[in-house]
Amino acid sequence: MSELTTTTPRTTIQAPPPPPPPGAGQAAPPPADAPPPPEGDYVDRSANAGVDMLFAELADAPPLPPKPDRPSGDADAKKAHGGLAAAAARAADLARFDARVATLKQHPAYKALSADGKKTADEIMNTARGKDNRQYYADKLELLFNTPDAPPAAVSANNAADVQVSLQESKDRMKTADAKANLDKEEKLSGDAARKWTTVSGDGATYQVDRSDVNNVVVKMKVHVTGKAADVANTKALEDDIEKKAATHGYTLDIEFVDHDGADVFTVGANPEEWTTSGNWVGSTFDIAHEAHHLLGLDDRYDYIESHADNADMDMETRLHWFNVQIKKPYDANGKFSIMGDGSKPLHDDVCKVAQVPDEKACVDTRTTTHGGK
Repeated sequence: MSELTTTTPRTTIQAPPPPPPPGAGQAAPPPADAPPPPEGDYVDRSANAGVDMLFAELADAPPLPPKPDRPSGDADAKKAHGGLAAAAARAADLARFDARVATLKQHPAYKALSADGKKTADEIMNTARGKDNRQYYADKLELLFNTPDAPPAAVSANNAADVQVSLQESKDRMKTADAKANLDKEEKLSGDAARKWTTVSGDGATYQVDRSDVNNVVVKMKVHVTGKAADVANTKALEDDIEKKAATHGYTLDIEFVDHDGADVFTVGANPEEWTTSGNWVGSTFDIAHEAHHLLGLDDRYDYIESHADNADMDMETRLHWFNVQIKKPYDANGKFSIMGDGSKPLHDDVCKVAQVPDEKACVDTRTTTHGGK
């Protein structure tokens, strides 16, 4: 067995230096006959005097500002991890959406679409993919495909029911003293000889507007209703009710039904087998008042997807069209209050658009100051 030997390194120990002679390193004392320094100007020139002065100055100096905090390595790591997690979640959501699109394209309703219908559906899917709420649009598109078109007889029955409800409401309203007192109010206002009419263009014809006072706008439109005699008669019977539904503070709509076409006449149908539109005046009084304002230049302010994805009374390709419009529309904060949205009356901006005033903002501001509200 070999012997393990441990070697300890050598350490050289030096002798301490000899002490300095007395007085070494100190300033020599001043001569005995030297005058004392002036009072207040004394300078201690001893070996430790400079150090003492430095410490005194440091003691009186203001404290240094704290060093700014630096993000710790843990914070950086958490931030990086959060970014990676978000990216992974988005990738997973996109993969799920793409799988749903593939499934939707195998849906019998999609396969039955015309070439234009498929093009619209594909455009919707592509647009939805770029949105954070893409799954919402996939849900609504699936709902649309799962809702087949109602047969014309069912659409007709629904419209006929709405018409009968509106006719009964009209009869009941006309039994009240207020309704009798205000019958033909719109015709009397528009018939005032002092009116200052301006002819403006609507959707398919011209109409007249007195906008000389934006706080009291009066509009007159002529409408020719075509279709079966009974259906035409039902629509015409709702004239006063339509006008009352359209009225709001400082705004009056007078509808004149005529039996001819013309440049200043809006020609519409009355076909109960089709959905109510600006070109098909059937259904409820409110719906017709809403559609009348499309002819006067106003756009819808409600959500087409929420309203029509599962609206079987509207054919599927028309629903797809409005779905595609809605997905690109900017948000309208006041739409829910307007007759063109989910509300019951025209808003000030609706009235100013119908009046086609030169300065719409000034019109809205003036009406808001006078009438309040929106």
